[in-house]
Amino acid sequence: MCKPLFAFLLVFIVAQSTPKAARGAPGGSGRASKEKAAKKACIIGNVKVGIDILADLYVDTGDPNYIFNQARCNEQNHRWEDASDRFREYLRKAPKLTDSEKTEVNVHIAECDSMVAKQAGATAPVPHEATSQAVSKPAPSTASANYANTGAAYPPSAQAVFAQPLPPKSDGRGLRIAGIATAGAGLCAITTGIVLALKERSLTNEINAKFNADKESTRASYVTWGYVSYGVGAAAVLAGATLYVLGWPSERAASGATGISLLPTYTPGITGMALHGSF
Repeated sequence: MCKPLFAFLLVFIVAQSTPKAARGAPGGSGRASKEKAAKKACIIGNVKVGIDILADLYVDTGDPNYIFNQARCNEQNHRWEDASDRFREYLRKAPKLTDSEKTEVNVHIAECDSMVAKQAGATAPVPHEATSQAVSKPAPSTASANYANTGAAYPPSAQAVFAQPLPPKSDGRGLRIAGIATAGAGLCAITTGIVLALKERSLTNEINAKFNADKESTRASYVTWGYVSYGVGAAAVLAGATLYVLGWPSERAASGATGISLLPTYTPGITGMALHGSF
């Protein structure tokens, strides 16, 4: 077996020196033309044609140097994985290589495997852990990553996006304050109604003792405005209690506190307050 060489030109020259009868190969001129065509195809990037010609030469001659040349053809055209496979096949088909020759082939294999790993890393998805980085260092978009790889400045349209802080959760304090204020206004209105009722009763006693048309008109006004005060006050107290309760559930659920509601009751002849509580 011929000693393996590691350049196209040299391996082609050595191959020509092999006797035709020993290899069963075609004539020298035909073999040389095939070697030249394979070399040209690999140089111009027509890898498939070059590999096919070298495969035919290997089948005709059994010379593993053509497998080495297939590996180099792939390597020169950046087909790293195919090149690594053919270099390994060459080591299997040429077991009588010297240590230095094996070392050189293994260097080619290591370089090809390194390029395969590099390409795989460039297209690998971002790990989940990378998404938990601080907000001040957001992951670049595809466009900005491309600019970063080329060393160019970011385009004007590229803007960093920062997470906005979430608004603080409401503890219902505002609703409770509004509820207390509304209920307080309602109690004032009810108090006004009570005062008007007392005045109306006093005028009724006076009119019963001695009728007076002006006093009767005033008494009727007291009655009307008293009912209005009771109605407005009761509605305000009810609205205030509702607001207070709406602002209270989360705090009550956490602390287990009790609740008490004060509601007015009124009829044309009776005025009072009802106390309602939950424990």
